[in-house]
Amino acid sequence: MPCTSRASAMSNWRSNISLEALYWADMAELLRGFTCDKFPSVSVLNHLLPGTVKNHHGLRIRFVSDEQSPAVSYEELIYDSGKVSTRKNNWHDLFNALVWMQYPRIKSAMNAAHHFTEGLGGDDGRGRQRDALTLFDECGVIVVSANPGDLQALSNRDWSTVFDGSPESFKARYRVFVSGHAMLEKFLQPYKAMTANALLVQISKQAYAKSREHLRSNLDTELAMQMLAGRCFDSPADLSPLPLMGIPGWWPHGAQDTTFYADSGVFRTPPDGYQPSRVFGLC
Repeated sequence: MPCTSRASAMSNWRSNISLEALYWADMAELLRGFTCDKFPSVSVLNHLLPGTVKNHHGLRIRFVSDEQSPAVSYEELIYDSGKVSTRKNNWHDLFNALVWMQYPRIKSAMNAAHHFTEGLGGDDGRGRQRDALTLFDECGVIVVSANPGDLQALSNRDWSTVFDGSPESFKARYRVFVSGHAMLEKFLQPYKAMTANALLVQISKQAYAKSREHLRSNLDTELAMQMLAGRCFDSPADLSPLPLMGIPGWWPHGAQDTTFYADSGVFRTPPDGYQPSRVFGLC
């Protein structure tokens, strides 16, 4: 991987990340791939990005300096040219690049959906679908389970059922894939009330038994097709709130005991008239 001068205000950037934490599990391998102490540049990011990562038109995705980006909207630049405007020494944009590496089809599909829904949202030009796409892009997670009852408990905000047990028992019922780059940025300084927007997905027991890497690749493919077909992200209501630090083993600052989960400001009960988010089914 190309490496330039080590002299930088961000020279100790990797010290901000504790890769042993469970919430970094999916990104750990990518993060360990950076061999330079200097904050990754667009050239380093492009070196790591497989050449097979393309936009909806089949144009290769490339990270470019925001200072050299044309004066068009962020999403339209990606859709028209495959260029992803990226700010220098910026954590938010670094994690966005890493998500492109792990979920290239989902990112491409979301970009296309943003383009197709441009101007269809009434006075503000956004609409519910674009709002849902933005929420998922920034703070989304994909939660999969082979048991519909477990997903329904999450949708119903039945936190005592969802978070009942050890990290091992939670993993046996749920797998959580963090796909929102703003949420990854929050892991630099995790706080108790961190809440993701979760897409709930039921899969078969056979699929659930596959390796995490295999399952992530399948989700990237299948969910991208669902997005392009207009079968998900009709509105923000398709996403269910998930307090991430409630996941057994994820909270780094103390015990996850009865007092921890009794915090109603974090583990909130549903309001009157609450409609649970729907569960999406994949093979």
